[in-house]
Amino acid sequence: MEAKNFENWLTQYRQNQLPNWTDLPKLDLYMDQLIDCVNHYITPFTETPITKTMINSYVKLGLVDKPIKKRYTRHSLAQIIIVSVLKSAFSLDYIKNGIEIAGHDISLEDAFTEFTAKFNDELLNLRKQANAVTDFESMAIRTVLYQTVVNHLVANNLSLISADLME
Repeated sequence: MEAKNFENWLTQYRQNQLPNWTDLPKLDLYMDQLIDCVNHYITPFTETPITKTMINSYVKLGLVDKPIKKRYTRHSLAQIIIVSVLKSAFSLDYIKNGIEIAGHDISLEDAFTEFTAKFNDELLNLRKQANAVTDFESMAIRTVLYQTVVNHLVANNLSLISADLME
């Protein structure tokens, strides 16, 4: 019975999606509107809803654009969504370094579109048939390995490594 419950949950979970760039509001948002909007998009994927304090911290760290006349742009919204999703696995320092490395020669719109497309694709491709114990162990191991690889790449300047791999 547990395996069936897990399969049902996994089927429902895979129906969630991060928004496309065109799905983001075009109008600038005040803090409370921004929080509601971000939480609408990320709560299926994160355990911690975004708060005003978190957003202020992201702005202070340079992860998110400063508001203009207390209003946050579509760019800010996209930045907060990316940071919120990644922070469940990576420290803010690693996220900042990774964004700086990955952000060269690409617009935020293109970066967000690429990030959400990859995220949504991975989400849809989660295994449909799952033995909860076996998959839990495999996913936990895979998570540790991938996180270690990403941490190493970011710590050693991903852009140089990517350029070397393409030669």
